[in-house]
Amino acid sequence: MTAIKEDAKTQLEYVSAACEDVECEIASLQDEYTKLQAYNNELEEKLHESVTYSRGLEAELETKEKEYKRLSDRASKTDSENYMLRRLVKEWA
Repeated sequence: MTAIKEDAKTQLEYVSAACEDVECEIASLQDEYTKLQAYNNELEEKLHESVTYSRGLEAELETKEKEYKRLSDRASKTDSENYMLRRLVKEWA
């Protein structure tokens, strides 16, 4: 009976040590998870900032393209008017 008690005691010590190892591993994993979650939150915030900045650039580009088209149309009209005026000047000269 003493041998059985000693064996049970030894097994209990092994199980207790294994539980401690598991508890330490769980704590370590929880710590790692917390760090990863914080990093993930930081990345999400940076992504949001990048998307907001990108949308601002897209809006600015659209504005610039409209301005370019307006100026280009105006330049074409001015060129046409100048051409007609030069023709008239040649005819009158």
